[in-house]
Amino acid sequence: MAIFLGTTSTVLCTTIIISMLLVIPIYSFNESLFIKNLLAGYDPLVRPSQNGEDTFVTLYISPLIIVDLDEREQLLKTAIFSTMLWQDNLLTWETVNSTLTSLILPENYIWTPDIMIVNSANTDIKLDTAKSKAFVHNYPYPHVILSVNNIYVTTCSVQVLKFPFDTQICKILLFPNGGNASKIILRTDSNTGINFAVFQNSSEWDLVDLSVHSEMRLETIGQDSYYSAAIITFTIKRRALTHVVNSLLPVVCLSLLNSFVFILPADGGERTGVSISLLLSYAIYMTYINQSLPSNSNTLSYFSIYLVCLICKSSLIAMATTISLWLHDKKKGQAVVWSPFTRTPSQKITPEDQLKKTKTSAMKLQDMNSFGEDKFEQDSQLNTKVNCTSQGARQPNEWSVRAIKFDWFCCIFFISCSMLMPTVCIALMLS
Repeated sequence: MAIFLGTTSTVLCTTIIISMLLVIPIYSFNESLFIKNLLAGYDPLVRPSQNGEDTFVTLYISPLIIVDLDEREQLLKTAIFSTMLWQDNLLTWETVNSTLTSLILPENYIWTPDIMIVNSANTDIKLDTAKSKAFVHNYPYPHVILSVNNIYVTTCSVQVLKFPFDTQICKILLFPNGGNASKIILRTDSNTGINFAVFQNSSEWDLVDLSVHSEMRLETIGQDSYYSAAIITFTIKRRALTHVVNSLLPVVCLSLLNSFVFILPADGGERTGVSISLLLSYAIYMTYINQSLPSNSNTLSYFSIYLVCLICKSSLIAMATTISLWLHDKKKGQAVVWSPFTRTPSQKITPEDQLKKTKTSAMKLQDMNSFGEDKFEQDSQLNTKVNCTSQGARQPNEWSVRAIKFDWFCCIFFISCSMLMPTVCIALMLS
């Protein structure tokens, strides 16, 4: 009895396995035959249309990442997953005789639209659809869905006027290619045509806006006088924190430091060395900034103009430092005819004043002889006090005092410039 049950179960399992193995070849054979019959007489080079009607291709895009924006070469590199949908009336079948409502076919088995990237920077300007799979649907109407993942390298006119707070607008221009380009109409859906589910911002740029629209352009392409174009517009903004910390703040600090050079002692001999060193620092920063800016830009950035102004200011500080040291080295008590750094001109002794002074001295000498030795001592003390008072009165007009006034004036003036210039520059960048 046990032997009989074991034999029965073995036969049953064997029958089930054989049935499963037979079902798969039959199903695969039927589907293969169905595809072969469907594509019989189908030419993938012929546009699927009835009576020469236009073929409408709807474009959907899913941006993946902004790879890079090369400012010097003015090239935008982006990764985009795009989907095209069009109606193909030649790929239709009766669902009564088949349970299939959709098929997956290689893209070279059927007709696919030839899309060209107009502003591509690569040698291959066509949309790469090789090795892609096309989804052929028969319900509710015969249509084909083709999805491709491409890296676009396109030209982009970079405007660096407000660097590093700049916003760039780059476009990717697509249009149909081939002999019947005017018969292929590209359409976009502004509501559902863009999917941001898998998008990632780059390390330097943030995506502010992304739009896609289609338009008709009147141009001559072969024998066609117009064509339909799809335009993908990227609006991206630079992440300015890195540039502010690495470029803007050090320059502002150097500008303030350069203005305090007039506080250094004139006898130390460090003023000229510090001013020249800071001037060279500005030149180095100018070279560093120029390496990150496009060399063929039509506009000059506010930041570059600010650096040029700082170099001019540093040059003026070096000149003012030299003049200040020259003033400090003047001999104390030296009389001058005129000085532009004081309110009134200095006094010059004329021959008449010298003659009057000589007569006065002679009269004083005669009086001292007549009044005696005590009177002479009193007059001597009085003359000493007068001479000291006269010397003290001349002290404000000496070169050293004027040099100190000149230093304070330059220090306050250049500190004010160092605070005003970056404020105006940042206001222009953010405007």
